[in-house]
Amino acid sequence: MPNDPRSRIFRPLPDFENSLVGLDAAEARAAKIAFVADGISLYHDEKHWKRKCVPAYWIQCLIPPLWPILWMRGAMSQGTLHVIAQAIHRCRRRWVAELKESGLDFGDIPDVE
Repeated sequence: MPNDPRSRIFRPLPDFENSLVGLDAAEARAAKIAFVADGISLYHDEKHWKRKCVPAYWIQCLIPPLWPILWMRGAMSQGTLHVIAQAIHRCRRRWVAELKESGLDFGDIPDVE
């Protein structure tokens, strides 16, 4: 994920907003929509990855020495989903006007403070 351009969703929001200084309103709006769309994509990819791991997870659960690793991997994945959902929620709260007519689907992403 460090080399994934979508990981910019983890940047502090003021840093991203400062990078938009000097752009006209339409370009800034497009950049904000792309920023949130990348976060949504990252969220769905993380959920999809977690679903793909389920068969291997149950097989690995039969091996007790792997339990701590499986627990940690699950906790890290859940934490990642939570952090991405928080970042998207902050963007939605801060950029209400820009995202209003964007057509982005926030369907299964929880509103997390």
